[in-house]
Amino acid sequence: MDPSAHHPEPQARATAPGFARHRRLLAALVVVVVLAHAGIGWQVAESRIGEGDADTAPKALEISFVKELMPEAPPVLVAPPPAAPPAPVVAEVAPAASAASAPEPVPEPPKPTQPPPPVEVAQVREEGPVPPPTEWTPPPSSVELSMASPAPPGVTPQTFSWPASTRLVYKLVGDFRGPIEGNATVEWLRRDDRYQVRIEVGAALIFTRRMISDGVLSTVGLTPQRYDEETDAPFSATRRQTVRFSADRIELANGTPTATVPGVQDPASQLVQITWRMLTQPELAQPGQVVELPLALPRRMGQWTYDVTGFQTVELPFGATETLRLVPRTANGRGDEITMEVWLAPSLQYLPVRIRFSQAKTGASAELTLTSRPLQANDAPTPVAAPSQR
Repeated sequence: MDPSAHHPEPQARATAPGFARHRRLLAALVVVVVLAHAGIGWQVAESRIGEGDADTAPKALEISFVKELMPEAPPVLVAPPPAAPPAPVVAEVAPAASAASAPEPVPEPPKPTQPPPPVEVAQVREEGPVPPPTEWTPPPSSVELSMASPAPPGVTPQTFSWPASTRLVYKLVGDFRGPIEGNATVEWLRRDDRYQVRIEVGAALIFTRRMISDGVLSTVGLTPQRYDEETDAPFSATRRQTVRFSADRIELANGTPTATVPGVQDPASQLVQITWRMLTQPELAQPGQVVELPLALPRRMGQWTYDVTGFQTVELPFGATETLRLVPRTANGRGDEITMEVWLAPSLQYLPVRIRFSQAKTGASAELTLTSRPLQANDAPTPVAAPSQR
């Protein structure tokens, strides 16, 4: 046997430990790269769930709630009636007198620019002094144009200012493949001409949904600029959806652009917009009236109609409260969307004290009932501002 045949074996044994070490390092590097790519892929997949985007929703405005909202009669908001146009000026006819007793001639007044009035009008005006002409002022181009008719006797009309930042806490009971219980909060936050409506509804071990409307205050109520919706459920990633608003178009959660609609709202802002409508258009707060809202939902645009059905007393933990019930028309949705029935309390700034959600397709339902008086901040009144051009 050739002795040289045994020479490679010691060399192989000598190099084997180094090769194995390099192989282990290479394997570890591959694992790190795979895990990194897997992590990135999971983040991307999670960001696409629900056809939403992965950027961060707007942070909540920092507000301190320091006082309870006590019941009181809703304010009477009245638009000042436009001044009457100037009345035609009619020269008085002086009685006849003798030339001797006639006073010095008075300069003839300038001729009126308007055509002479009919004879019968001139005869009536001869009976008394002519009132001075009134300068006509155009009506204000503000939210007050949509307010109700003159206030009752003895009631002083008030100008409209936005309600202070408010937090409402609800108890949730409902049915979703069995009884469910949970809690919900609704926060109306404002600073200068910016607002946020933040809603969180949750039932333990079943779901949690957060809805955020962010925008500006304007002469048409709320003008949303962005709507975010997040839903958490067991054994699944967070489902996110975002709707963006601009001056001329709306981008739905799946990226589909659509033309904007005057007064359009999102699922969260519609609650406050209805309150604004009731405060500034008190004629709507009567049984038989109809409230219409264009809504930008995550997947489509829709026109929602609520019928004001009548007054109803709701028993709340802090006492019986008179409410106004609004019921959505069944043709609003398509069966798989959630409809909202609401009870507004006129004595609590028309805030919702009870909300009932339902879904025709699944038969699921949930009812929110206010658990305590609303809490408010010491916000300074915010005047009505022009819509942002952002």
